[in-house]
Amino acid sequence: MRLEARNVGAVLDDAVAMYRSNFKSLFRVSLLSIFPVALASGVAGDFYFRGILEQTVGMAQPAFTGGIAISYLVLLASSMVMTFVRYYHDCAVLTAAPRLLAGERPGWREIMRNGLSRFGWYLLIQWLVSMIIGMGVFTLYIGSAFAAVWLSMAGVVVVVEGGTIGYAFSRSIALVKGNAWRVLGWAILAAVLMSLFRSAVASPIAIRQVVASIQNPEAIFQSTAIGWKFAEGLMLAIASTLPAAFMPLATFSLYLDLRVRNEGVDLVMRAQELSKVA
Repeated sequence: MRLEARNVGAVLDDAVAMYRSNFKSLFRVSLLSIFPVALASGVAGDFYFRGILEQTVGMAQPAFTGGIAISYLVLLASSMVMTFVRYYHDCAVLTAAPRLLAGERPGWREIMRNGLSRFGWYLLIQWLVSMIIGMGVFTLYIGSAFAAVWLSMAGVVVVVEGGTIGYAFSRSIALVKGNAWRVLGWAILAAVLMSLFRSAVASPIAIRQVVASIQNPEAIFQSTAIGWKFAEGLMLAIASTLPAAFMPLATFSLYLDLRVRNEGVDLVMRAQELSKVA
């Protein structure tokens, strides 16, 4: 990773490079934490939404009509569990990030175990940030945008630097000060890249639906085979699991860039210090 201040594209490139260098360990962490819940959510969601469509047009088989309610309950439960699982996953990746930057290669077991050390604080601060962002609805979401930008580093700070909620909030605001537009641009670009990657992984689903619609315009309203519903859920789970470690690494990369711009720290030396704290 370069030691000078970088543009937004370079910040994201460095996150990709860090992910590639440690792909085996990071992907194992995502596979063991994100994938099972994403698979349950993907399969249940496919059964539920397709079941609703089939029931609406009168194509649902009586034997599977009752499964729509079960699918909805599984989808609802997995969606709630996913929030906690993703926070734990991101906390584990952020905890390992300073060591990864310093050239160390912790195994997946170590990454997952160490992720528990700051998980409670990370969960609390992300919940508070989400609540503050949600309150922006009263300001036509303008307040949400401000909160999302100015508190974007709070999660990284509470994991990497430690400290309390108040310290993490004030530290995030101090890091973003003078770089708000840069942080906003990073957030938009990172979200677009994540969306494009997930769409590319899940593209076989869309291609299959397009081909089926071309061959038969009424195909979308016809009953879908159970095997294909499971296949679609599996593809959606893979699309969520593969890039999962990218966002926390991208956030950590931006955090380092802000430290360089605001404090002029040497990234390698700072990474060695942070690895001792984390």
